Amino acid sequence: MSTILKRRYEEGASGIIDFTNIKVRNSRLRTNESDKPVGHAFSWYINKGEVHYCDGQNGLIDAARYFQMMADDSFIEFARIDNLVLKEENLSKYFDVR
Repeated sequence: MSTILKRRYEEGASGIIDFTNIKVRNSRLRTNESDKPVGHAFSWYINKGEVHYCDGQNGLIDAARYFQMMADDSFIEFARIDNLVLKEENLSKYFDVR
């Protein structure tokens, strides 16, 4: 994943990674005892040519270990978000903007 992000984005870029419909092995992320798929999202950023992964939900400064916890059939989505422009008209759909 780091190689893909470094090729696609430049220094200072940041975004999110979402593991959707995954079966996490030996994980605190599992919410029940069944083998039902779970999902999780965490952040990435590029600093000094290296990709760093962090998880604000769990307080992990180094969230790269999530990649080792994934099942072979995991689905990954990623997006860059540091270049987004927030527009009040878009936010007003979801928030009371005054």
